[in-house]
Amino acid sequence: MSVSLCEKPINLLYIEDDKSLCSLVSDLLSRHSKNFDFNITLKNSLEEGLDYLSSHKKDDKKIDLILLDLILPNSHGVGTFKRVKELCPNIPVVIISGHTDIACDCVKLGAQDYLIKTELTGPTLIRSIKYAIERSTSENMYKDIIKTSPIGYHIYRLKESDIIFVNYNPAANKILKIDHSKLLFKKLEEAFPNISDDLKRKYMDVLLSGSMIKDLTTEYEDENIKKSYYRVNAHRTKSGDLAVSFEDITCKILMKEKLTDSENRYKQLVEATGAGVYEIDFVNMKFSYVNDVICKNSGYTKEEMLEMSPFDFLTEEGAEKFISRIKRLKKGEYIQDAAEYEAIRKDGSSIWIMLTARYKENEQGNVIGASVVAIDITDKVLAEKMLKRKEAEVFTQLEHKIQTWKQEMLQKDIERDKTLNLINKEINFMSIKDDSEVL
Repeated sequence: MSVSLCEKPINLLYIEDDKSLCSLVSDLLSRHSKNFDFNITLKNSLEEGLDYLSSHKKDDKKIDLILLDLILPNSHGVGTFKRVKELCPNIPVVIISGHTDIACDCVKLGAQDYLIKTELTGPTLIRSIKYAIERSTSENMYKDIIKTSPIGYHIYRLKESDIIFVNYNPAANKILKIDHSKLLFKKLEEAFPNISDDLKRKYMDVLLSGSMIKDLTTEYEDENIKKSYYRVNAHRTKSGDLAVSFEDITCKILMKEKLTDSENRYKQLVEATGAGVYEIDFVNMKFSYVNDVICKNSGYTKEEMLEMSPFDFLTEEGAEKFISRIKRLKKGEYIQDAAEYEAIRKDGSSIWIMLTARYKENEQGNVIGASVVAIDITDKVLAEKMLKRKEAEVFTQLEHKIQTWKQEMLQKDIERDKTLNLINKEINFMSIKDDSEVL
């Protein structure tokens, strides 16, 4: 039957042996569909339906959805749905049944929806078909993404009290470097014999409660799988299965361990030199580690310092300088690793320190903290200040001597001018006298 309300019809296969119900479904679709065009193919037994599905698997005429009764000649209950789903796992199935409990079991196994025969209406039927196709399309896209994903996926199913390994994606083979096909339908502990009891309990909790595992780091090794570290996420699917995604983070873990070892050796080396060492968390702006030297120089205990902020030590000018450097650093601007600050000891006295930092970044590349070496340069700063004072004093004395010399020279010039004036007067007098004698 065709209802011509849409350019592209929705092709339905209805497997049902009750002819009156088949007529009712056809009539409901014909009378209530406004935005959809349906093509319905009716089959009276499961065998006829499976034969039809097999013959149309590669045909251009696609089957968009299967309407399925669970009580058919020679097939009853959940087994009816399983046979259909095994043959065509990607075609959505909507159950139309009078047995709610069995229909619910089918939904748990992957059916998109179920409708009760005695409550069947046109709007509910059309809405169920529409949403089933949409959900199935999304699920199939999700499956395609998983299939091509570089992240490994395992699918497990709870059977009685056992977790059974039922599926995987190609990336799982590549990551673990094993043939997963040999592990299918084995118990979890048989497929992966060295899995920890804790992780197995977590998997069981997800299956039973619907909770999730997010970014769990775990280690695994057996005779087939080389020791590695993995980041694991897990959730329960609509069908009640456990979907586990994992990626190999061994390189990241080993690099982090090497970095930590390097930092520890760096701290030991600096400790031996008598320098102060501390670590600071820029997120909470707190000290996360301080050594004995920094405590001795500041006058605070380790317990006190770990409750404090760098701003508790710096002068107002030092705090402004510190904030400015952190802002520039977070913007990605270059700043020198070393900087001088004036700090305040517990007793209120001042101390000058040279801070040299190694900055820490998170996985996103954001600066989140630093390891810092603090060297007491108070004597150096005081010596520089004293030298500047001495230089100022010498300059003042020199300036005073220059001024005195200038005054002396000025006085001598004045006296010289006076002498010259007297000589000139004497010469003039003698000249006048000589002139008078001549006359």
